[in-house]
Amino acid sequence: QLVKCSLLSLASLILVTWAAKPNIIHMVVDDWGHADVGYHNSQIKTPFINSLAEDGVKLTSFYVYRFCSPSRSSFQTGRFPWHIGQQTTQNLNPMPGVACGINLSYSFMPKVLKEAGYNTMATGKYHLGFQSPDYTPTYRGFDEYLGYYSGAEEHFTHEKAGESHTFFDLSNNTGETIRTAPAYVGPNGTYSAFLYSNYTVDFLKRQTSETPFYIYLAWNNVHAPCEAPQQYVDLNSDIQNKNRREFGGMMSALDVTFETIITTLKEQGLYDSTIIVVTTDNGGNLGGSGSNYPLRGGKYTFWEGGVRGNAFVHSPLLPWKGGSWDGIAHAVDLYATFAGLAGVETTSTGPVPVDGINFWPALAQNTSSPRDSVVLQICSVTPEGKSTNFTGVVVEGKYKLIDGYPGWGKPAWDGWVPTPQVTDPLYTKEAEGHMPFDTVAYPGPYPCAAKPCLFDVEADPTEHNDIADQYPDVVSRLQALIDAERKTEVSIQEAGLCLTKYGTGNDPRCEAKAAELGFWEPWLENGEL
Repeated sequence: QLVKCSLLSLASLILVTWAAKPNIIHMVVDDWGHADVGYHNSQIKTPFINSLAEDGVKLTSFYVYRFCSPSRSSFQTGRFPWHIGQQTTQNLNPMPGVACGINLSYSFMPKVLKEAGYNTMATGKYHLGFQSPDYTPTYRGFDEYLGYYSGAEEHFTHEKAGESHTFFDLSNNTGETIRTAPAYVGPNGTYSAFLYSNYTVDFLKRQTSETPFYIYLAWNNVHAPCEAPQQYVDLNSDIQNKNRREFGGMMSALDVTFETIITTLKEQGLYDSTIIVVTTDNGGNLGGSGSNYPLRGGKYTFWEGGVRGNAFVHSPLLPWKGGSWDGIAHAVDLYATFAGLAGVETTSTGPVPVDGINFWPALAQNTSSPRDSVVLQICSVTPEGKSTNFTGVVVEGKYKLIDGYPGWGKPAWDGWVPTPQVTDPLYTKEAEGHMPFDTVAYPGPYPCAAKPCLFDVEADPTEHNDIADQYPDVVSRLQALIDAERKTEVSIQEAGLCLTKYGTGNDPRCEAKAAELGFWEPWLENGEL
């Protein structure tokens, strides 16, 4: 009891001390699967990342969306995807040319934190809209930005294909100045992980202990294509599968950049007042050499392999460390948590209320999550706003209910795909990961489509055993949670996500602008439709 009281007192003391406002760094590792980090799978060599997690707190029940942009919109708005039109298969312009972006009425995380006096910086993948300047990062609260607007790019050349053309996708913006970044692209371009790490180090060297800062570091690694400097690929020569070996090289290179950033924090005297949160945006891409084994499924699915994300917190400000926190948390919760740490409100930050909950007090004191449940998906509409087969997913305590098909039309991806060791057809075509359907018909009925599936994800985290028939009362209770949330669903059209006459289709004006510049850049003026 004395030890427990002392721990709680220490947590309270630190929470009081945080009135000074901690520095916050949120790193997002793209398409980072369960088995894509050394502390889950020794095949992947990430000694420094492992040490950060082991000397921090692992979040073992941290949930994200099944793919990129919706998770990132939750990070930046604190809203669930189905409240801002991000619940369909559209994924907000993964290719350039679609004039869609998060409604400008929402205050992104940096804008909220600037109310508390924070310096703000973003680097890496944006994927939240760029059709006009007011959708881009520095117009939404970031002081500066170096990165790419779309859903992916080449790691060395920074090229991105779209609308049957390939142009560079790299911008370096400050305030209202939007400009391309030609110095880093092309055949001799800077490898993405090093580019964004170097930019972060430069930003840190310009900070002082008097002013807090927020860094949103959205890595390109380990999104396909699998590319890394050869010396890091060679570190993984024991991996026989070529694509997986190159994937291992991407993680090895990323490991070095993590160490560089932490070293810089210490050298600048900023480490002791900094909170570092590391997450993924979704599970590993089985078509891009990622692995979620032994979890079921992966990116693009609502199986645990697609939505139970790698995440940990590292900070000298943590009153305890070296373990795991199993409280339920979601991508939306980081918005409220960071705002809470900064001492600012989030009540007037958009058309619909914030969905996130500040979990930091519970984490700091190692107590139960303020959440006893979280809905992971509500979708009854197509990108065009038409009705479609409903999918709803919810986790409450140890139970997970899936009402509707949770996959992506690929039979193998609805199962348990072992981490590749030798040549495997599933891993030979990275582009296959972005194709919605196999060329063959799905064999048999879609899982959970005819009737809901129920899993005990504590006893059965790999979702092998559907226990819905054994616990009809649990099914009814969780179904009621889904039904209540379904009433709040907002379509793409209602959310104001795609405002031009082209809707979710390609806007030809984008390609014309890119052809002029050689870069994918905003192609409309503010307010232009």
